[in-house]
Amino acid sequence: MIDLKDKYFHIYKWNAEEKRTKINRQGWVRDYDPEQHIALVHFFNFLDGDQSPQQYLKKVTEDWVFYDTDDEMNEAYLESQRLSKDDEDWARKTRESRKKWIEENAIEE
Repeated sequence: MIDLKDKYFHIYKWNAEEKRTKINRQGWVRDYDPEQHIALVHFFNFLDGDQSPQQYLKKVTEDWVFYDTDDEMNEAYLESQRLSKDDEDWARKTRESRKKWIEENAIEE
């Protein structure tokens, strides 16, 4: 069984207007039940990288793509958007903000 706890993710959704799949949500898996494929997640805001203070239970489907690190998730986002250098600087700043938040809110084992 794959443990998705502490993984980062994108959820993709079909965009009929552009006729392609696009990243619809992004976030971090706080906990995961592999038997029911249910994840306790925090979503990240696309505009500023801030985390939602709420936690959500979501069914994991084939529309999810997981990453080991926040850097990998950001690289995938940049690649999907083909962003400029200014956007890459913005992405680096939001990545730093997310890392700090996760460190401050990690569950103690």
